[in-house]
Amino acid sequence: MDPDVFLQTAVGRAILREPATLGVSTFIDAYPKYPYVEDKWLASVLAALANATAGSDGLMVYQIVLCMLAAGAWYWMQRAWGASPAAALVGVSLALLACSLRLEPRPDTLSHALLAVAIGLVGADLSYRRLLWVTPLLLALWVNLHGYFVNGLVVLVAATAGTALGDQLTHSTGARSLRISMRERLILFVLGVAACVLHPQGWHALISPASQILELRRNPAFRAAITEFSPSTEIMQGMGVARWLLLGASAVASVVVNVAPVGRSALARQVVALAAAVPWLLWPPPGLLDPSYRIMFVLFLMATFEVPAQLRDRSFIGPLLLAGFTILAIPLIRNVVLIVPAALILFAPAWTRTAAELGRRYPIPGRRAAVLCAALLIVIMTGWLRLSDRLNTGVRAPSRAGWGIDTDRFPAAAASFIERERLTGPLLNNFDLGGYLLYRLHPDRGCSSPGTRPCTRRHFSPTTAPT
Repeated sequence: MDPDVFLQTAVGRAILREPATLGVSTFIDAYPKYPYVEDKWLASVLAALANATAGSDGLMVYQIVLCMLAAGAWYWMQRAWGASPAAALVGVSLALLACSLRLEPRPDTLSHALLAVAIGLVGADLSYRRLLWVTPLLLALWVNLHGYFVNGLVVLVAATAGTALGDQLTHSTGARSLRISMRERLILFVLGVAACVLHPQGWHALISPASQILELRRNPAFRAAITEFSPSTEIMQGMGVARWLLLGASAVASVVVNVAPVGRSALARQVVALAAAVPWLLWPPPGLLDPSYRIMFVLFLMATFEVPAQLRDRSFIGPLLLAGFTILAIPLIRNVVLIVPAALILFAPAWTRTAAELGRRYPIPGRRAAVLCAALLIVIMTGWLRLSDRLNTGVRAPSRAGWGIDTDRFPAAAASFIERERLTGPLLNNFDLGGYLLYRLHPDRGCSSPGTRPCTRRHFSPTTAPT
């Protein structure tokens, strides 16, 4: 359990109990009724409904469903961009490993799923008439779930720019004519922006991400208090001269292999890309010791070998997405996961073409069954790595697999004591503990059950306050 899910449940319960509290603080004593943009109100309500349905068991199902939605969306996205089922399975497994630090019971995970859907809609063989209602519907849902809806607008911008450059979307089955015109792309973008106003707080929700960015720039305390807002350049510290030279050599190799006649072969490009990735897997710098960051960096590196080939084939949307999300990831480390889906749509189709080339060169009976078995083996290994906590390095708490609330991490006994003794007044707590205390005690802490006579609130004096 991530502490945020308890905060979301408390907020969701408050909204369900009194919808007018949406966008104001009802549980911060120092700032009662303090107004703010509730950019994840719908996700909070979903968490509260899951808890109301089955308690902590409902929250367990909720967080599992979130990861399933992200995995399913990643799979569909890759298939929409031309990846085979086996290649898409491998891509999903790698994405689950690379994004494991962010696949928590938070609205962020829903954003990962919706981002994959947005990218998939660009590559899918869908008519403009269908996109005309699917695109705004997606953004209208997204803006009520999480502030990352702006990434959906980034996808629409990349699709519009790619169309302006004359993009020709390609699949593993060959090229197809671009059905969406520049004018239609612009209309889809305008509809997407308009859909982002369909929020209980209207246009305030649309501009809230920009307000947060401005706050980050002018308020160093805000930036320092949340480690996720640190620059991603930190993970590249301690590279040393040798690794920088290796990275430069990889960039040169990606250009050379594409300029050479052999660069027409996806097999040749991916063999060179894999050779360039091996040193980073075996000899990572200190900032990439975490397996998730290491896999993420390797995926980015291998995707860059497909960028020249995409540009040569006049396919611009994928490279534009990779470049755009890389730019967004540089100032904020929490944005590095945005690189993963952009990388997947570049090299998963390349893996599909690589497998087809191998099949033509080395026709082996039962090749498809062997490829599928290999993909399933990777899926099983991914599950084992996640459930056995082999990915946990240097985080604030273990990511142990289990069912229910981890009472070693959260103060379950203390909350029961407070409820039993009807203690009132301020409580000394931190972020992780505070979320759980809100989940257990807000808004009835120290008072009688609903429907009975409320108790009198009392506060600890400074001399008697427990530490």
